[in-house]
Amino acid sequence: MYEANNQAANFDLGTRSLVVAKDGSIEDRALRRMDWNNFAPRVGFAYQLSKSTVIRSGYGLGYNYWNRMASAEVLGTNAPFVTRFSTTNSVLNIGNPCSGNEFQNCFRPTWLGYPTNLPSNVILYLQRDMPWGYIQNWHFTIQHSITPNTVIDVAYVGNRGVKLPLLGDLNQARPVTDAELAATGTPLATLQARRPIQGFGNITATVPTGFSSYNGLQVRFEHRGRDLTLLNSFTYSKAIDNVGQVLEGSNGGSPNPQDFNNPNNDKGPSSFDQRFNNTTSVVYALPFGHGKRFGSGTPAVIDYVAGGWEASSIISLQSGQPLNLRYGDIDGRLSDGQADFLGNVAVRPSVVDPAAGILAPSSVRAYDNYFNRANIVIPPATQPFGNIGRNAVYGFPLYQVDLMMQKHFALPFINETSRLTFRGEFFNLLNHTNFTAPTTDLRSANFGRVTSTFDPRAIQLALRLMF
Repeated sequence: MYEANNQAANFDLGTRSLVVAKDGSIEDRALRRMDWNNFAPRVGFAYQLSKSTVIRSGYGLGYNYWNRMASAEVLGTNAPFVTRFSTTNSVLNIGNPCSGNEFQNCFRPTWLGYPTNLPSNVILYLQRDMPWGYIQNWHFTIQHSITPNTVIDVAYVGNRGVKLPLLGDLNQARPVTDAELAATGTPLATLQARRPIQGFGNITATVPTGFSSYNGLQVRFEHRGRDLTLLNSFTYSKAIDNVGQVLEGSNGGSPNPQDFNNPNNDKGPSSFDQRFNNTTSVVYALPFGHGKRFGSGTPAVIDYVAGGWEASSIISLQSGQPLNLRYGDIDGRLSDGQADFLGNVAVRPSVVDPAAGILAPSSVRAYDNYFNRANIVIPPATQPFGNIGRNAVYGFPLYQVDLMMQKHFALPFINETSRLTFRGEFFNLLNHTNFTAPTTDLRSANFGRVTSTFDPRAIQLALRLMF
């Protein structure tokens, strides 16, 4: 990927300066070396053990040629062509209007436009010889027909990703020392002095140190009868990685490591890890109606109204989602508080007594008291990396039953294909309270409290006329 007018730049570690794209080869324009050895094989087989049993297996290797890293992989958004900078246009300076390129200690009206000398507080760095990440996938499946209309699948499914892109601050500051803290009173006063690359602030880096793995047992039971269709899918799995996806963080999850210099320390459950997931769907059509009678002597009008109904339901049982406890680096311990997609440091708190645990005791655990608050603390500024692992605990499970009922009424007095359909849909039929995740930011007043739920029962009725 390169910019049409070579308006792109990359940070060069050797010279500690920005290198601008130039005419020439694709490598000169993209500021990234070509990668020619991406061999991606696929292999699979199927074998029929008996008349009713088949085994299948397969393996594949695929490359992740582009990742959803927001603007971090797009060197065309780098300085000096794109500036990321913010300042306060204070009303206190309204009597002192700016002129030319001035923007500090004066009031700059909108009609002056942006000054051309704005600094950029974020620089992008993409490893010039960065390899493409790749993912290996495999599975082994046994499928057995219990009856001509009933089948069961049992599968082991796995994958592993390596050299995946990880986002972080290349210029992450070292922790403040006791002497520096005593002299300045705050880590923020020494933040720039503690950065390894002087003269620069945040340097958003994309490096190939991400990895992932997934292993799962997947069981499927399916029956297709004349009046009844049943499908049950069950998964017991575990997903592990050391980084989340950019722009998709949830429950405290982050695409950035706690310590850019030690990404392996962030190995833990993936933000989308869900150990148990069982979904059952049922479709049942009443075996009477559609021209059939309940019994001899049943009036046709009763058969017309009561027969021919169809009901379907989806029953969802899901274990809780991972929760990543964090505290905001608001005092400049390691970085300057950029957005996650620019490499923000995702520091975690510490647990005082590991035996006491992170969660509140089960006897008092509730939607407003999920974590053992007294046992979780923000570590000192001189040792900012907490001892709580990434995605160390899980939230509330989800249980939900949805139901749909419908019936078609033929309208032969219009034409042969006309019909009126009545449909009733009941979401969360049992009105079960499903809690969202509790707040995971230790600095928040709502830490450990759930502030919302998933939708309560909702009923929707509809009539549809087709003619």
